[in-house]
Amino acid sequence: MKKLRLLAILLLSVVIMASCSDASSSGDNDTDGTKKPSATQETTPASDETSGGGTIGNLTVDALRNYPTSPESDFEWEDSGDGVRLKNYIGDDAVVVVPNTLGGKPVNEVSGWFLDFVEGVVGFMLPDTVKALPQYAFFRCADLQIIIADGVEELGAESVTQCDALKTLILSENLSVIKQHALLACSALESLYVPPSVTEIVEPYKGSAFDMCNNLTIYGEAGSYIEQYCKDAGIPFKVK
Repeated sequence: MKKLRLLAILLLSVVIMASCSDASSSGDNDTDGTKKPSATQETTPASDETSGGGTIGNLTVDALRNYPTSPESDFEWEDSGDGVRLKNYIGDDAVVVVPNTLGGKPVNEVSGWFLDFVEGVVGFMLPDTVKALPQYAFFRCADLQIIIADGVEELGAESVTQCDALKTLILSENLSVIKQHALLACSALESLYVPPSVTEIVEPYKGSAFDMCNNLTIYGEAGSYIEQYCKDAGIPFKVK
């Protein structure tokens, strides 16, 4: 598995470097230097208030929220002091709802490579006690369509990478940190709500936080930082 991960990272690095080169070339920019918008589908925001749990493939947001909690035996975890850190999912269900507690302690962290090279999982819901997604938390999950992470306020670099079927990602209304390549090569992702609490995205070039998410429309508040960011980066934006 370590060799497979290393090979995947090396291949991904090549793709990212190629993308960076494309972004800096004049052929990919308008005359004012901004990146051209990618083709996109018109969708509704992926949040409770706006999506109404709309159908995503064979699973709905509402169905995932109401799905029974997965048993403790489906997870490997380790003590993190005041709670536990998720290490691996070892179950075989298509829908995963992480319990609020494991071993009697709250689930408050997720390890890198927590869900990697996993097939068959279509929906995944984290408890709102998890506040951050680290690098490669979700990596090459081929069938994953929906992630609900209501408590997540920080998206780490490459935290959701090459999840080709992912269409909906729901995060905290208090999301504040988005790092470079936070969502990388999630080509089916259609919508993401970014709240006004996000006031800066640190990245090597505009738009790289959402690199190769070519069907993405970002939703946000009028006059917000993210609205101007999308304008500068050439990412489709709609007022929520």
